[in-house]
Amino acid sequence: MIPTRSGKKFLLMLNGYTYSRVHYGQHWLCSSKAQGCTARVQRIYDGTVIRVNTEHTHPPPKYIIKNGSYFKV
Repeated sequence: MIPTRSGKKFLLMLNGYTYSRVHYGQHWLCSSKAQGCTARVQRIYDGTVIRVNTEHTHPPPKYIIKNGSYFKV
């Protein structure tokens, strides 16, 4: 889990791709959904991934880690 800049929300990282949570549920959509990517992840409350579509329409984003924080490059 990666905290956003505001610190109020988190991104899920799986296989180098990031996903954002939908309506505080356990469904996560690819962070590039605005560009038409339909990849998604469904988790149950203990964190177990139960359903995945990892067919992305783009390469994974690149991040650097500095002082424990992720920065997209």
